[in-house]
Amino acid sequence: MDAAAESRTRTDPVMTEIVRNGVIAVTEEMKTNLMRTAYNLIIYEALDFTTGLFTATGETVSIGMGLPMFIRGMAATLKAKLAHFGAGGLEPGDILITNDGYVTGSHLNHVTVSLPIFHEGRLVAFACCMAHWLTVGGVLSGMTTDIFSEGLQIPILKLQSKGKLNDDLVDIIKMNVHLPERAMGDLRAQLTAVRTGGASSSCAIATARSWCSTPSPTSWTIPSAPRANARAPSPTAPTRPSRSWTTMASRSASASRSACGSR
Repeated sequence: MDAAAESRTRTDPVMTEIVRNGVIAVTEEMKTNLMRTAYNLIIYEALDFTTGLFTATGETVSIGMGLPMFIRGMAATLKAKLAHFGAGGLEPGDILITNDGYVTGSHLNHVTVSLPIFHEGRLVAFACCMAHWLTVGGVLSGMTTDIFSEGLQIPILKLQSKGKLNDDLVDIIKMNVHLPERAMGDLRAQLTAVRTGGASSSCAIATARSWCSTPSPTSWTIPSAPRANARAPSPTAPTRPSRSWTTMASRSASASRSACGSR
């Protein structure tokens, strides 16, 4: 292998750690925002959910662990959504939804919401969230004998298309569940989670591209220790984290409330 080919295939350990910790941080932020905005304790106490980031082909990148059994279900569901719409059938502002038990490998209470992430007009990833709703209709007690008595089945659909909410679908869901306010609250929480994943991933992609444009790590040096008489940095220096990061969850939640609020 010549030197040029070797340089192209060489793994940059610094960039690897930046990306690895970055995607973990994104899914943990998604998980936190879901737990803080969900309406039912099955999500925020029993942790009956999982959040995740996936590649443009549906391969798992990082998981915000809630219920481990959801990991395979989310990946399979995302691949089914891709097969249904095709990569060319997705656009910025789309959000996909389903609770099809034969796709998710679970019961109808487990609703999966996915947001395609685009960078410079190209599909690069997905933010996804599967969570347990208190009710999706069906019988209230006893064992069901068929999937139709279990509750409302939501096929693979676009809950949101190019940023516009599918109000008809929302009305159908509200009409067929026992506790529509709780269901809409959990739906808004899931939207908050995937929108957090989409926004944070876009920031991470931009940061990674910026790092890639810097000189090779071999030219980086460890800064020397500060002098004893050096002044401490001001607590208001620009190096402090931006306030926008601390308000991302509230902005996402507000947007979700506006989109799926009670009418």
